[in-house]
Amino acid sequence: MKADSIAGLIADLAKLKIESAYVRLRRDLFMKIAAKLPTDLLDDARIATTDELARRGYHVITNRSKRKVA
Repeated sequence: MKADSIAGLIADLAKLKIESAYVRLRRDLFMKIAAKLPTDLLDDARIATTDELARRGYHVITNRSKRKVA
């Protein structure tokens, strides 16, 4: 193997590792934001999304919350 191909391989692996870390960081950030949101808002967003997908002809199976509505 030439030094150029090894250096290129190492650079490609480093790029993948950086992209993976970025995705993980973004996912963790979204999870923290979602944890701070009221569950009513999240339930409403999930239901609205499911209804919109059903209107477009897609059928999504989701778990409905078991929370009692007053």
